[in-house]
Order: sequence, then C-alpha cells, then structure tokens
Amino acid sequence: MLSSYDKFINRIRQINEYIDYVYCCDSYLNLKLDKTRCKYRKELMQFQDLIKQIPKRQFDYSVVIISLYGCFEQCIEDLIKEYLVIIVNKYNRYSELPKNIQDNNVNLSIILLTKLDQSKYIGIVSKENIINNLHECIYNNKSRINYDSFCQHNANFRIQTISEVFKNIGFNNILKEITKNEELKNIYLKENGNCNYESLELNNVFSFVNELADRRNKIAHGSIDDILQIELQKVLVKKIELFMQEINKIIFKKTIPYRIGESYKISKVYEAKGKLLCCQISNITVKLMDILFIKRNDKFELAKIIDIEIEHKKNKSVTANEDIDIGLKLDINTKPNDEYWLYSV
Repeated sequence: MLSSYDKFINRIRQINEYIDYVYCCDSYLNLKLDKTRCKYRKELMQFQDLIKQIPKRQFDYSVVIISLYGCFEQCIEDLIKEYLVIIVNKYNRYSELPKNIQDNNVNLSIILLTKLDQSKYIGIVSKENIINNLHECIYNNKSRINYDSFCQHNANFRIQTISEVFKNIGFNNILKEITKNEELKNIYLKENGNCNYESLELNNVFSFVNELADRRNKIAHGSIDDILQIELQKVLVKKIELFMQEINKIIFKKTIPYRIGESYKISKVYEAKGKLLCCQISNITVKLMDILFIKRNDKFELAKIIDIEIEHKKNKSVTANEDIDIGLKLDINTKPNDEYWLYSV
C-alpha cells in the first residue's frame, strides 16, 4: 500500500498502546492498598495520592484526541502528495498531466501564495519556489507542480473539507466510495440499529470525523468537559483507522495503471473460480499478502493472496526459477475474463 498509510498505521498502533497503558495505570491507581502487605505499599499509596491531585483523566484524554487528529490530518495531506508524486513522475510534460491537476495547480498555487506567513509553511514553502515551479510548468512545459498547494485547507478536516481537497486531485465521490467499507457499516448498524445505510446522509455516516475535529478544537481552546470513556476512545480510533484504510485503498487503486509496468503479468491461467486462481508463474517470488491487480471490465480491483498451494501443499512463499503451476487463494472472488498482475509488497 502507500507509504503514508503505513506511517499512519504505526501512529494508530502507538495511540492504542497509550490507551491500554492508561487503562492499566488506572487499574493500579484504584487498588485498595491500605490493608495490603505489599513491599512498596507506602510508596504506591504516596503515588496514588499524588496522581489524585492532578486532572490525569483530562490529560490522558487530550493526548489521545490531539494525537489522533494530528496523524489523521497528516495522513490525508501525505496521501495527496504521494498520489500526485506518482502521477507526475509518469509524465515528462506538464501538458500531459490530467486537466484538473493542471488547472488546480495554478489556482491553488495562487491561493497558497497568500498563506505563506502561516507557521506550517514557514521555512518549508517559499514564494520564489512556488513562482518558479509555475513558470516551469506554464512556459517550459515541465511537470513541476506545487504539491503543498493541493493539501491546503481553511478549516480542520471535517467531511466537507475532506471532500473538497480530494476533488482537487480528481476524486469526485471519495466519501461515497468510503461507505463501501463493510467494517464501518457494521459498526454504524451496531450503534444505530438496522437502516438503509446506503441512503443515509454522509454527514450522519461519518459523524465521527466531524466529532474528532470538534473535540480537538475544544481541547485546543481549553474546554475539556466532555471526556470520552476509554472504551469509546478505542471505538473512535478504530473508526478513523477504517476511514483512512478505505481512502488508502481508493487512492492505491487509482495508481494501478501507473504501476502495471512494475508488476508481473500472469499470462497462463488454468482456472479462476470463486476465490481460487490456478495459474503458471516463472522467474518471480510470490508471498502471502502480496497484491494482485485484477483488470475487470476496463477497471482495476485489488486482491490479496491469503493462501498459496503447490501440489496440495501450503506455502508462505514460493520462488519460481522456472515454470511452476500454482494455486492462489485470494480475498475476493475472481470472474471470467479477468486479467491478473502480481505486485509484490
């Protein structure tokens, strides 16, 4: 997948570990030590008394919300840049770039020029660099777009803002596509009861995104009265993780045409039925969780390899130095006339 998403997942893991740490600490702080014979009873009771004097719960909650929003915003901005880098690197000429990227590069660069006094741009983006890149694009037809201009936003990332920044790079219905995430759907139905999920307003489906931005702003302005319980913090983290998981998948799928040249075309397919793909490979290594690009009706799908068999024996990895017949189990169904490319991760 995209490297920006990998960094995000690492941050999410750290946040979850911090929440677990808080839960563990709270358990120890609530222990009744006055009648115990613990060796360090006195020291532990002093520690408990000290902690009771500070608003620990507020601080712990603030750390989680600020950290979660921070990595959420950073990942969206980084994914946009990473996608643009992939696209731009495939074209030598600016005029070959998608039309919407050409148009928005000019318009958004002009807007960015008015924001260079903001702290996030100081020492990173300069007026001279923006103007020079525009000159190279327009007059020399070189693909030197201003990546930061596509990431700018005037408000915290709520649903409307997210929709707008992705439209600037050609993802016109990204929120609707995110509703296809089954785990997010199941969480919503569990919390709200059965309903026609597909017909719901997107602000309702993704209310947790707006909630995160609101909670972040309240903390930043010193208002920390509505503190989520630890269990609900975990749920919010999971929702944001799934939301970004789907965005990563959507963006990655759109980069497939630019990655085909780096992939291995499976030319000989014996059988494609259900999630099973029987084929021949040669001069390549195949591993569990490698990705298959599947071309279906002129569109691309992503599949992961979840099982590998050769002569009815399971393998975690197979290196084919010559022609080898192999069975691959995928995480999605195959269809007649599909084409397959192996993309090693």
